[in-house]
Amino acid sequence: MTSQKSVEDSIRDTLINLVENNWNQTEQFILMSKIGVLLKRAVPSYQDHIKDGIKEYLRLNPIVKVVSHPNIPEKIGLAPLSANLSGNVEEYFNKKNSPKTYNNPIYQQVFWDAFINKIPDRRFIYIDTSGDVVSIDSHSEPNDTQSYEILKSDLSIEDKFDDGSDKIERLHSKISDWLTRNKLTAQPFLKQKKYVPTINSKNLFLIRDLIQTLSTEEQSRIYIPLDILIKLIGKN
Repeated sequence: MTSQKSVEDSIRDTLINLVENNWNQTEQFILMSKIGVLLKRAVPSYQDHIKDGIKEYLRLNPIVKVVSHPNIPEKIGLAPLSANLSGNVEEYFNKKNSPKTYNNPIYQQVFWDAFINKIPDRRFIYIDTSGDVVSIDSHSEPNDTQSYEILKSDLSIEDKFDDGSDKIERLHSKISDWLTRNKLTAQPFLKQKKYVPTINSKNLFLIRDLIQTLSTEEQSRIYIPLDILIKLIGKN
């Protein structure tokens, strides 16, 4: 009974603290869709005690203010009970005063999927000689390569009681924890940006004008490899 009481107290106190800390920093609502993943980090077993989800829990236990967006009913914001809200609650959904956030990295698809797809036995990740990420499901660690294991506990499992929590954020959190545990940086696993040449319109028009001075027969004999053409029109 003591353990049960302790977890329920932790859930209650964590929800209040999350909402109050966000409000004190931003004077904005924290969205219901974000609160689940934050609560799970603090109280991993909270779903065992909130069977019908956070929204229903807060309806039965009014420990914070729950406000629906006036134009988007499914968008729900949370504020402390002590918050003095003006008549236009829509302004509290505006993120202009939110703390600075950083864009999440974009990983190679194979690496990303390795933290989603079920692991039949064991899973290992390594970088091949071309720089691509390779994911292998195997009974044992691959030979002759530096590989790192992804455990079943590293997978980002969808939670039906998550109240629409940001699945992307949860997955990034799982990957970040895995990188930290293996003393790795994200860099080797990032999606490589494709080179997009800068087209110098002046050069492009010059090539066009030169070709137009030739006869039809002479034009038909012109062959310029694509890579050379790209270099020509990209030169300053």
